[in-house]
Order: sequence, then structure tokens, then C-alpha cells
Amino acid sequence: MIDSNSIKQALSGPLPEARKNKLWQEIEVRRDPVVIYAGKIRNMRILMASVLILLFVGISSVIMWNKKAGPLLISDGESLPAKYAASSDVNVDFSDDSNLKIKKGALLEVLDNSATSMRFSLRTGRVDFNITPGGPRKWIIDCGELQVEVVGTKFSIFRRKNSIDVQVLRGAVLVKSQLVTDGVQRLNAGDVLRVDMQKKSTGTAAKSALAKLVKKPKKASLKKIEMNKKHEKTLWRDYVQSGEYKEAYDQLGEEGLKTLSQNSKVPSELFMLSDIARLGGHPQDAVLPLQTIISDFSDDSKAGLAAYTLARLYFEQFNRPGDAAQMYQKAIMLGIPAGMAESAMAKKAIAYAKHDRQKSLIAAQEYLIKYPEGRYRQRILQIVNNDKKP
Repeated sequence: MIDSNSIKQALSGPLPEARKNKLWQEIEVRRDPVVIYAGKIRNMRILMASVLILLFVGISSVIMWNKKAGPLLISDGESLPAKYAASSDVNVDFSDDSNLKIKKGALLEVLDNSATSMRFSLRTGRVDFNITPGGPRKWIIDCGELQVEVVGTKFSIFRRKNSIDVQVLRGAVLVKSQLVTDGVQRLNAGDVLRVDMQKKSTGTAAKSALAKLVKKPKKASLKKIEMNKKHEKTLWRDYVQSGEYKEAYDQLGEEGLKTLSQNSKVPSELFMLSDIARLGGHPQDAVLPLQTIISDFSDDSKAGLAAYTLARLYFEQFNRPGDAAQMYQKAIMLGIPAGMAESAMAKKAIAYAKHDRQKSLIAAQEYLIKYPEGRYRQRILQIVNNDKKP
């Protein structure tokens, strides 16, 4: 396109005829309303096409978002059931990589499952929650008069008839209940809160229930909760009652179990500590509480049982047959039920067979004299007959 100045310059001097004709044609085109209108139509079409493309992209994005942000599914694409009544431990993996570990005996009901909310009701038992951080859903777990709210964290809830424990392993949760001070309590990683559900009134009763769990600082902040490293760990007893020995050991730890074993003056508690270590996968830590019972409480009825249990550990876990045989004899001397006494005498001979051939033969003969038709007769006869082989 040319401007008026260039036209004037071109017309002021001699100009070829062909050049003049071309200039006039361009002038006519610029003045022609049909051509101008056609240009506007073309621009409008481009604009409309752009709007349609943007609208299509927007609708597609909404559709894709709705597909992702619908109700939460199990990882295999199946819908969640209305409830989980766990007759054994149940592991649930969700499509957003969140996970639930529902312990045996727990009852967990699904109340709401949408693009923005996931709500459960824990009627009884324990569930470990591992919720993927940054997700679109707000997770709420109702436990009667107590409610736990979270967006992304790892925590567990253990509901019993008269109490509820909330333990946070990662992130933070809000515990809402009239049974906690001011109706709400924030728990951070490492905190454990126990609420006594028998304290059903508000006001003073609610504060007294919390006071058992929280060492209140001088200010209103309640950050030092029961189970803090500076406070005694007490949840292990409840885990034992539920048969969760691994969880009980995790609560105590090696040092905690050792300290309690050294300070306890109650044989039944010492035996419980040995069970936590033994059944929780740490048999070496069961030795101290068992030895304490045998040495410090030899007149107690559990002393013989402690010796028998320690003998089994020596033989089955630590490959110490000689020590095992001596401890079986110790159990017999301290006193154990008749059925266990026969077993201890037989196992003493069996243990000596892997340690001292002569002592094994003597123990075997003692067993056959006392129990000529005993349950272990055939096994003990093998020891005697092997001794007769050249």
C-alpha cells in the first residue's frame, strides 16, 4: 500500500502510463466499500474461529477435570463399598494414592464421597490413614462426639468403647469435640491425643478429661500432649489388649521397654513387656523382663512360666541349646502346670541332644521313667536309640 505523498511525488514528474494505471487501481480499491466489507468479514471469521477454539479447549478441560475430580475410587477402578467390617486386617488403596489400613475388628462406614469431600464414620476399632497431600478433597472422620479433619497427612485413629486415640505421624490434623479445650485441638507430627468418652459433659468435665492427657504450659497453647518424648508412653497397654504387639513395641521402643523392665515391680507387667518384644518381632528384648521375673520374683506363680518362655527363646530363636536345657530345668524347679512340666522335661532332653550327648541321655531316661507313656515318648526314644548306635 502507498501513501498520498508518494502519489504526489510520482505525479509531479513524468510517469509511465502503466505505473499511472496501477496507482489509480490501488486508489479505487481503497475507496471501494465492497472490498472494505469483505475485509471486515474475513477478520470477523478469524475472530469467531479463535473464540470457538478457546471455547472447545475450555469445555474439554472442564470435562477432563470432572473425570478426575469425581468420587474417589479404589485403585482398581471399583467404587468404595458402603462400609468396611474388617474380620481381618484390610488394606485399601485409592485412585489418588491415598491408603487405609483397617485393623481387624474395625467398622468403618463411608458417609460422603465427592469431588471435594471424603467422610467416614469410625464406629469402632483402629484405622491407619495415609492421605496424599495436596488433593482436592477434605477428609473428615467422625468418631461419635469427636471429629478429625485433614487435607493430607498420615495418622491413625483407635476408637474403643470409652476412649479414642488420635496419633499423627506426618502433617497435622484438627480434632473437634466438646471434650477438648475450646472445642478444637491441633495435633502435629509426633503428637498423640487420647479423649475419655465417658466425660460426656462440657465445661469442667471436658477440661478434666483433657488434663489427663496434656501437660498444660503456662500459656493457653497446648502443644505438649501425652506421648511426647518427655512423658510416659501409656498407649502400649491398649495395643496389647487388642493383640497389636508390633504397635505396642513401636510405641515403647527399645529404650522404653528396657527402662520399664528395669523399673517395674509387677511380674504380670514384666511378662506383658516380654510378650510385646517377643510377639512384636524383637525377641532379644524379651530376655531382660523374663530374667527379671526369674531373679527378682522367684516366688511368684509367673516365675516358672517366665523360665519356660526364656528356654524356648534360647532354643528356637538364639540357637543356645545348652542354656535352653538349663532354663527348662529351672522352669520345672520354679513350678509350672503339669502339662508344661512334661513338655519342659522332654524339651530339656531334646535341647541337650544338640549340646551334650551324655546329659541328653540322662534327661531322656528321666523323662521315660516319669512319663513312660508320655506324649514325647517316640521322640525321646530316638535319643536313647541313637546313643546305642556304634
